[in-house]
Amino acid sequence: MKKIYPKEWVKLHPYRQTDEIDHYYTDIANQIYQVLQTRLADGMFDDDEDIR
Repeated sequence: MKKIYPKEWVKLHPYRQTDEIDHYYTDIANQIYQVLQTRLADGMFDDDEDIR
């Protein structure tokens, strides 16, 4: 699993130093990614199912 790290996250923003909020958002993003990867690997989505 590819993870998003706060250092990568901050590259997309105008500020240069991470804080606790950046860690919070990257943690949530990584949790969502893991759930989606698991569901896709388990075949829980059909090919024609819209996952939006």
